[in-house]
Amino acid sequence: MNPNNHGSKSNQERLDQEEKNQKVQITKEISNHQKDYVQQLRRQRNGLEEAKYERNSVRRRETQRADSDLNRIQNERKKSVWFGSEDEDR
Repeated sequence: MNPNNHGSKSNQERLDQEEKNQKVQITKEISNHQKDYVQQLRRQRNGLEEAKYERNSVRRRETQRADSDLNRIQNERKKSVWFGSEDEDR
């Protein structure tokens, strides 16, 4: 057995292990980057959903307010017709 062959085999094993370690490290970095990106997308989606909910809430409140105002005006008109308030306007 040639000691140089054994040494080169050991050297090759060391190089293989280093390459494997580098691949593992790169894979971890990619995985972490993907996780960060997914979290960022989720935060954006949640922000959009919150904004959409807020817009819908505002729209709903405005619609309810408009309906309430319309009902109030219609009721006032009915009262004025019933109680003859139209004559007072003249």
